Amino acid sequence: MRFWVRVHPRAGRERWSWDGEELELWITQPPVEDAANGACLRLVAAWLRVPASRVRLLAGRRSRRKLVEAEGPVTLPPPSAGDAASTTEGASAPCRADGPSSVRN
Repeated sequence: MRFWVRVHPRAGRERWSWDGEELELWITQPPVEDAANGACLRLVAAWLRVPASRVRLLAGRRSRRKLVEAEGPVTLPPPSAGDAASTTEGASAPCRADGPSSVRN
């Protein structure tokens, strides 16, 4: 399954927002030496609850908008937003009402 991810590097905390079409990730790593790309793929894997080895970057290595592919059977969560910490710990992410779920440029 392929979908678009919009990454916001150097965020104060990791969190995500999914509008049903594009995933937005706020990550704390800077876009230097693939640190942000690695964090992006790790967070996508945690969000989908699949091993990181099943997620890969297809396009957008040097862009904030990336095309990501998850191999195998994957069920996308319903549109929502949450803290990355709760997703990476295995608990379901809480819903947040802290603004629009998607920012388009």
